[in-house]
Amino acid sequence: MKEDRVIAHLDLDSFFASIEMRDNPELKDQPVIIGRKPPARGVVSTCSYEARKYGIKSAMPVSTAQRLCPKAIFVEPRIDYYNKVSKEIFSLVERYSVFMEKTGIDEAYLDLTGLIPLFHSYEDLAKEIKEQVYKNFKLTCSIGVSCSKVISKIASDRCKPDGILIIEKDKLNDFINFLPISAFPFIGKKSSESLKKLGIIYFKDLFQYDLGFLINKVGSFISYYYLKQFLHETSFQQNTTQKSYSTETTFDEDCKFSDELFNLISQMASELALRLREDNYKASVITSKIRDEDFETYQKQITLSEPTFDDNVIANIAFENMENLLKSKVKGEKVRLIGIKLSGLVKDNSNLFDTNVKKDIAIKKVDELNKKFGKNIVQKGFVWRKKV
Repeated sequence: MKEDRVIAHLDLDSFFASIEMRDNPELKDQPVIIGRKPPARGVVSTCSYEARKYGIKSAMPVSTAQRLCPKAIFVEPRIDYYNKVSKEIFSLVERYSVFMEKTGIDEAYLDLTGLIPLFHSYEDLAKEIKEQVYKNFKLTCSIGVSCSKVISKIASDRCKPDGILIIEKDKLNDFINFLPISAFPFIGKKSSESLKKLGIIYFKDLFQYDLGFLINKVGSFISYYYLKQFLHETSFQQNTTQKSYSTETTFDEDCKFSDELFNLISQMASELALRLREDNYKASVITSKIRDEDFETYQKQITLSEPTFDDNVIANIAFENMENLLKSKVKGEKVRLIGIKLSGLVKDNSNLFDTNVKKDIAIKKVDELNKKFGKNIVQKGFVWRKKV
């Protein structure tokens, strides 16, 4: 691979479920589902590869998952603990990169440009990273390496689980041209089905049609310029001062937004809130994001009267934002991605005269106990303030 930009995408395999199977050997090779056990309502956060064989996917109602696999083992998520493990893993991984951009609790982009003198090849470097992750944490990961972020992510997806896929620059066009349209993260299921009806199965098939015709059929995101820019994206977020915290979940299949998603949104809120508290911040702006089946993206933000790092407050506002978006703006019937972003950060300077200080102290005390004992020894409950 020529010494242009070299980017890896590292994805921890079935991260939440893998941690639970690691910590409890009885769960090994079992269909493990991270989510509340029926009759409780909720959706699947993630599941083991054994569970996926039954057709179980993220965001699926837990009741449906249980019908598909009656022997499935449901495990309540331990978001604070997963965050702790994630932080430790990526602290190790970061040593092997020029820059690292963490894009979720279980994935990150690594800039490997110029590191060949230290290793025989990029494949050897990827192997070294995987070996160190497994040696220190007994968890596997998949790594894709290419000259752009999008292609490296596609590569890591295609070598899961526990694989490495290197896309050399001189083989990039062949790799892209014969990828199924559905493999591209910017082409949703509905658009993919529309394209297949036109005989567009692989990426190369796009170029049989006039650009205006394609835009009319599936939207402007399909423009060649957009695709070229997207496929060659190499920029990294390198902010030295934290300006925001965000997390997103892309569903295995487009799904209808329902009350059952509140549990998943609560988990996402917990992940962000813990990061706020660890860095001694509160957020005054909460932004919710939805991407529908047509790959249209919508966002709504709320500015709080008082900054917060409370999981419950963040979860409820994020959910309400998403509901409002669906009622007023979102055109598609199904949701492909949901996200939460916290910004308007202020340092937490709580003192005994603050109105919410007792609650803030209690929240931080829970963090301390969980950190001390290594697991969620204390679980936080969520109160759903849904309007009736």
